[in-house]
Amino acid sequence: MLGRTANDLFWMSRYIERAENIARLLEVGYRIALLPHEGAGQDDEWRSTLRSAGCEKGYLAKYGAYGTRDVVNF
Repeated sequence: MLGRTANDLFWMSRYIERAENIARLLEVGYRIALLPHEGAGQDDEWRSTLRSAGCEKGYLAKYGAYGTRDVVNF
């Protein structure tokens, strides 16, 4: 039973760490999207966020275009 508890705690910690990393990526992408840019659109910020998370292809297959609400919901 002790081994099972240790295993469950390990995986729970791993999933929490993943959630924290995704939350940080979204926060950075959102803050960058709020900054005024000349010549560059909102797409660049969300594209880099999705690319660094490794899910750009899946996002584009589902939504087709970059948008703040869609990225956060994805």
